[in-house]
Amino acid sequence: MSNEMIDCTFVYGDFRVVHNAGIRMRGSGWIRPRFGDPFVVIASYIVKVDKADRVMGATSLNLDNLKQQDVWGRGALDPTFLRERMSFWLGERLGVETCYQRFILLYLNGVKKGIVFTDTQHPNQDYIRTWFANDDNGHSFEVDSWFEYDNDSPGYKGNATLERFTTTGGVLKQARYRWNWEKKVAHAADDDYSPFFELVDVMNSSTDYYKNVDELVDWDQWMRGFAVRRGAAADRDGYGYEAGKNAFIYKGHNTKWKYILWDLDLGFGIERPYNAGLFAEISDPVLNNKFFQEPAFRRAYWRALQDLVDGPMTPESFDPVADDYYNAFLDNGIITDNPAAAKKWVKDRRGYILSQLNSVSAQFRITTNNGSNFSAATSPYTFRGTAPVKVDAITVNGHEFPTAWTDVTNWSIDVELVPGQNNLDFKGYGSNSNELAGMNDSITVTYTGQ
Repeated sequence: MSNEMIDCTFVYGDFRVVHNAGIRMRGSGWIRPRFGDPFVVIASYIVKVDKADRVMGATSLNLDNLKQQDVWGRGALDPTFLRERMSFWLGERLGVETCYQRFILLYLNGVKKGIVFTDTQHPNQDYIRTWFANDDNGHSFEVDSWFEYDNDSPGYKGNATLERFTTTGGVLKQARYRWNWEKKVAHAADDDYSPFFELVDVMNSSTDYYKNVDELVDWDQWMRGFAVRRGAAADRDGYGYEAGKNAFIYKGHNTKWKYILWDLDLGFGIERPYNAGLFAEISDPVLNNKFFQEPAFRRAYWRALQDLVDGPMTPESFDPVADDYYNAFLDNGIITDNPAAAKKWVKDRRGYILSQLNSVSAQFRITTNNGSNFSAATSPYTFRGTAPVKVDAITVNGHEFPTAWTDVTNWSIDVELVPGQNNLDFKGYGSNSNELAGMNDSITVTYTGQ
């Protein structure tokens, strides 16, 4: 379990040799105690190099074994070695921050380890500089399960949650949160939890929930990340699903709180079936009872699922990429399982998600006065209507207006009227600000007020 680095010489391909590097086993407190000799088992490792010796811009490299030696005795959980890479690929296509992976062959003291590994980008300072280049001096927290050791064995205590835990005077108890929300410090003196406590406060708001959360949290980005983990991959082993771990959150000085995907190697049918519930097993009560219940946020989750099944989860998009990786393995003498079973699981999962989207189907229409023209004596006037979940924004005569969602498909918009006749054209736009075909409706209102 020691995090102490062992001196090593690190060789990357046939073009880099880094002396005075360090290496150790990596993995959670659940995993590492169950491994034996790192030169015998097929473990995962971390390699660290000095800042002056960066490898491809990084000072830390995570060499992951892709679950080819499961410590629970289940054998190689993913003999295709593609499930995690393709999960991140789905996230990339959905526009969320992901962890870049390079497939590598790993040798320790000249002995080849396993079949294939990945050099996986880790959400550390190098990662923050990559994804948030103009706002990389913020606050990063690793989300993890709380466990303690009894006679050298880890004992589970609880999942990460954004619930309020207080001490004397109702102050949030920093010592309690440390177990599940580890501050990833940029320097030794960085122990500031106040931004995280602001997050806890807004996520537990009893009034103005949407407004309070919207000011601090990129909730659309969170829901798109959850849609990848929960919806597309059904990987239960992370925050937002059954396990309260395997994620990071980041708040820059000019960036709202972001949810960062990490460790997606148990998806595509390894531990959950293709028809696993889209809202089942949300272990954090704050996410389950508040965040996922806010209509605008819940709608964003549905919209992300719609974008997935309309785009990267289609067999025409997903299958050729998986096949290309498989063929690249074969071309390099790496023998893995054909990804046919994983492709079928994704196809079945997509079908299941489509069936669930039917429960929130709606037309794009104005429902005020049943969509018929009318006269009004007040301005601004509140217009109401419905829209399918694929609609991200609504414009009126080409201008986007703040939209309030009373449930997943019902909206209201306040519009200023001018004296006389107002010809109003409402249009719906998708996640990429693209105008959606068929998402428009018009109404004429005669304003009779002063």
